[in-house]
Amino acid sequence: MFSILLGLLGGLAIVLHGLRYCSEGLQKSAGNRLKTLLRRLTKSQVRAAAVGAVFSALVQSSTAVTVMLVGLAGAGLVSLSQAIGIILGADVGTTFAVQILAFDTGPWSLALVAAGYFLNATARRKIWGHLGQALSGLGLVFFGLRLIGQTVGALRNDPMLYHLLSAAVSNPYLALFGATLFTALVHSSAATLGFTVSLAAQGALTLFQALPMIAGANIGTCATALLSAAGSTTDARRVAVAHVSLKLLAVAFLWPLRAPFAALLERTAASVPRQIANAHTVLNLLLLLAGLPLSRPLAELIKRLIPERAADRDPAKPQYLDRLALETPALALEHVAQEIGRLGELVEQMVARIPAMLNTTNPLVIENLLRQEEAVDRLFGEINAYLGDIGQRFMGKGEMKTTIELLHVLSELEHAADAVVKIALLCRKCFDEALSFSDEGLRELSALHARVQRLFSSVLETFRSGRKPPPRSSSPDDGMEGQCGPDLAEETSTIALLERQLREVHLGRLQAGYKESRATSAIHLDILSMLRRLADHAASIAAATDASSSRGGHSLSRPVFVAPVPFEGGRSLPPEKEPSG
Repeated sequence: MFSILLGLLGGLAIVLHGLRYCSEGLQKSAGNRLKTLLRRLTKSQVRAAAVGAVFSALVQSSTAVTVMLVGLAGAGLVSLSQAIGIILGADVGTTFAVQILAFDTGPWSLALVAAGYFLNATARRKIWGHLGQALSGLGLVFFGLRLIGQTVGALRNDPMLYHLLSAAVSNPYLALFGATLFTALVHSSAATLGFTVSLAAQGALTLFQALPMIAGANIGTCATALLSAAGSTTDARRVAVAHVSLKLLAVAFLWPLRAPFAALLERTAASVPRQIANAHTVLNLLLLLAGLPLSRPLAELIKRLIPERAADRDPAKPQYLDRLALETPALALEHVAQEIGRLGELVEQMVARIPAMLNTTNPLVIENLLRQEEAVDRLFGEINAYLGDIGQRFMGKGEMKTTIELLHVLSELEHAADAVVKIALLCRKCFDEALSFSDEGLRELSALHARVQRLFSSVLETFRSGRKPPPRSSSPDDGMEGQCGPDLAEETSTIALLERQLREVHLGRLQAGYKESRATSAIHLDILSMLRRLADHAASIAAATDASSSRGGHSLSRPVFVAPVPFEGGRSLPPEKEPSG
């Protein structure tokens, strides 16, 4: 008895390790291509389902797809109806693994392990090494299933254990519960169905007896998504509930029709293992065909059942960072890039509030900005800690390069927020001491700020979208319609030159004896320095990801379009240069 239990547990452990090893290899070989698939989403439910199927087939894990959806939905980048379409497609894509497991490849399992090992060890390109890892993992899965099959065959010599096994698989409710619990524990429906295929290969169960186990595997695979969404936003929880709802609907449809469904699927193949694989595929295809037309009504129903909570609107709460995504560094880094983009939006809002603080008579304007900076600091800490956790995983050179770039961008955003806070404290000092800028000085500060803000916003927009922002035509009043500003380096130099010129203009007012200029001189010059520093931080953010291929191949060294800022009677200081060519 002990040797039989050891064989079952050992075979199961080899299967689970092989599945994980295979999935990791496939995910590493796919790399950032997974991100590109999701970016091709449209409002078409058919396209969403196709993306989910391809994604799941690439990584052989519908769980990985669902976990990513939870993070994307939590940030509002994927609508609930789109997520439902992707989930339905992913469930179809993951049936490919079960189809492979239904083949009798046990005698070739060790050959696959050896071939994968040598491919991984000798490959000059990393993608072939990762594919070798996936091949070795697949061989381990086949070897583990063969070991389980041999152990189940030996059960016939132990009447008591064989009777217990037969009783378990003969009770549909017990089989459903057991398969659901086992799948939830091992986070793999393929492992459950692989075990089911092994039992069928030894004649231990029929297709009719296997249907509850198929249903349980489909339900149990939702556990990971539920755990991922437990502490996330309302949209993330809605995706997890949609996932479970779809699976329960499929089981509710299948349960009273098990006998005719089994009779129909028995005609698709002669062997029971192949019939089980076909039943799994057909069930998910039927769910896809029935679920796509119902995705939008189901989404609206779930939105009503799970209303939004006020806590989900906390800007300091991460919306993308998913702990379960850490197992796949390429996906986790994409989550970080999206969260940094959201952090950039908060800092951009702070930069936009500077003019309101320069001439405010309400101290709440300044206090509100300082409270927003506290939220930025908390979010920065969360992102930084998450990046540290990613660093504990194995990463390739491309992923390490992306990590360094994201850390640099994160640091520059924190410094930019600190610069805005320094401006806020200077403005509060003006308010506390009842000081005010001269009209000329206020116009100069506003003009420099407008230029810095447009540069800052343009760089962040390019970082978030991964594409060059469209050119913005200047207003007809400035006489530069259809023209664009210089490239990033030239625009940064122009801002630095403008800052020096405004210092000279301010010193001229001091010599002329302007009362307001004398009272606010130190504050005025410090604010000029902080505005220039914001431009430098924007340039550094662009340089950190220049010519990067790790976030979709975009480069932030492309021209940054900046409209001229009217100043002193409508002219621009300094004048914009015409773009060459």
